[in-house]
Amino acid sequence: PLQSSQMSSSASPNPQDVDHSAATTVASSPRHHFYGEDNASASNASAKWRQVRDILVKAALDGNEVLHGYGDLITCRDTIERFLAGAKGNVEKASKQLQAHLEWRQEYQLDQIVTEDFSDLEARGELYWGGTDLEGVPTLTWLIGKHLPSNQCPKRF
Repeated sequence: PLQSSQMSSSASPNPQDVDHSAATTVASSPRHHFYGEDNASASNASAKWRQVRDILVKAALDGNEVLHGYGDLITCRDTIERFLAGAKGNVEKASKQLQAHLEWRQEYQLDQIVTEDFSDLEARGELYWGGTDLEGVPTLTWLIGKHLPSNQCPKRF
């Protein structure tokens, strides 16, 4: 859950919120190449992700239960910057898109997929656990070509 201190500038920084680009020159920073060509553009991009974060945190603290449940994602710089990139730097659009994405995740119970029992699909060779991603999260590979809808309970999907 989200804490009100996550929006405060006096709180200890979340490791994902810390701007590590200062350790490199702006010209060699990946954010520099992505967002613009000069120091002003890089600085503007840094401010924009914070604006998105602050909009979403405020909405969560004002009672938006979906955003409140995803406090880790609405304060994560990498997540916010992906949405800013998709919105071509538009703060309002990125905020709305990230909120819509989180509402979609909740509606379709995406976060519960790791607790779902897939043993029947695994036994028929329709899917397999393929290891882990770079962060250690299990990856599930579903072989759609082997899936037979007639073998499924309609309520499941």
